[in-house]
Amino acid sequence: QYAVAQKATQATAEHLQRAKELYGENSTVVAKLESKLRSQQITEQQLANSIKQTSESLKQARDAEQERTSETAKAAQKLKELKGQEEQLQSSLSKLNAQYELQKATLGENASEIEKLRLKIDNLGEQHTVAASKVQNYQKQLDQAKQQYGENASEIQRYETQLIQARTAEQQLQNQLSATNRSLQEQENATKQLKTFFDATETSVDHFANALGNNLTNAIRNGTATARQLEQAIQIIGREALGSEADIEKLQRSLRSIDDGNSLQQVRNDLRDLSREAERASHSFKELDIGLENILGGLMAGGGISGAIEQALDTSKLKTKIDV
Repeated sequence: QYAVAQKATQATAEHLQRAKELYGENSTVVAKLESKLRSQQITEQQLANSIKQTSESLKQARDAEQERTSETAKAAQKLKELKGQEEQLQSSLSKLNAQYELQKATLGENASEIEKLRLKIDNLGEQHTVAASKVQNYQKQLDQAKQQYGENASEIQRYETQLIQARTAEQQLQNQLSATNRSLQEQENATKQLKTFFDATETSVDHFANALGNNLTNAIRNGTATARQLEQAIQIIGREALGSEADIEKLQRSLRSIDDGNSLQQVRNDLRDLSREAERASHSFKELDIGLENILGGLMAGGGISGAIEQALDTSKLKTKIDV
């Protein structure tokens, strides 16, 4: 159309020139031809503008398409890199699990419960770090997949699913880590309470072996007793030492009071009071002038234990007789 318009304009211009020569500048023929020429020139210019605008639009469209193609290519490349990182993270996780199994084997069956829990916490912490990195990786994969395939593409669902699964795995590890930390705290608290009792009475687990039984005694001696077993041992020892009616809850509060700054002497005083309460609860009102060893109930079965208690009394400056 533009080429036709150009030819028409050129033909009219030539015709106008000849008309001027034949009829003069001010003739009617010339005036009509001038009007026609102006109209054709306007049409030609409009077509030129339209062509220019169309060309610019086409260029913009080509540029946009090239940019989209480039972004898609970049997204595909980035996605490939992220999948490579994903494989590295999975390899790291497998390596961590293998190292954990090796460390457990190195510790052996005789490792203390605290050692086992600390090792588990270290491993869970490292696993959680990797799991968090996987979540970040899958989020980036999802973002890149949307650029490559589009927001509503069928491929997106797969990336969304793996991200949800990764977040779930991370949360599960966090829950395990929190639970294991609580278990370690309980284990350390129970271990400390039992040690405080032994320190306050200057005895050991061996003094209570008959009441505890061989399995529990050996577990405590070797450090392999669980927090629940230690709680059970405190109850058995408390009743064996202070009387069958002893208030175990008060005993445990007294043993925990060391953490608040109380001294062993205060714990000894608490033991004396608890023993008296147990005696009253069992309706025994006899006034006895005896030493701390008789506060410890069944410990007096053998003369060797009695001698050890007497020595403990001297060492702790508790020779004063205690009325129970």
